[in-house]
Amino acid sequence: MEINADQQMQASVEINGVLDFGKTVFHNLGNVYGTGKIILESTDCGCYVFPAGDYEQFLNTYGTEVELTGSNNSIMPVKPGNYSKPFNNLILSGPGRKNMSADDLGVKGRLEIKNGTTLSNSNHNRNIYISGNWINENTASNSFIAGTGTVFIAGTEAQNINVTVQEKFYNLTMQNNAGLTITNKPVEVM
Repeated sequence: MEINADQQMQASVEINGVLDFGKTVFHNLGNVYGTGKIILESTDCGCYVFPAGDYEQFLNTYGTEVELTGSNNSIMPVKPGNYSKPFNNLILSGPGRKNMSADDLGVKGRLEIKNGTTLSNSNHNRNIYISGNWINENTASNSFIAGTGTVFIAGTEAQNINVTVQEKFYNLTMQNNAGLTITNKPVEVM
């Protein structure tokens, strides 16, 4: 379903497919639950405006996804998506640069950086906590700008870093006793 008007209000919303907000803003979804995917496109001023609502159930449901897309340089939302209110799975897409917010990024599942997208941590130099796989599909280098933050591999099951070109991390800390596999290309810790 695609939302094409601002200020949509609901007491609760069940998302089992794809709910695409595009660039619309000022929504209140009430209690959000389900097993689906939310897509947000960055506004013309370069912000992701996450609709108001209670996302606790949605973010804690295995397999849910949030996709941040857009073609301009933009700032990722602080909440949800921080360490205390992490995304389940996060997909970054579109040719624009996605700048991390001024808070640590938390992802309970996989972090997927689509080809043509850049994830930058250079503005605030925050940490990234990921409990799933790190997937970077870019065919060009420097699509992850590490800044001076640390990426914590923090899952309880075996994790993968799957990159198509060499990935550069400032700090990479392994907190997972189940193991980490690096596939396709090597990683560099600066």
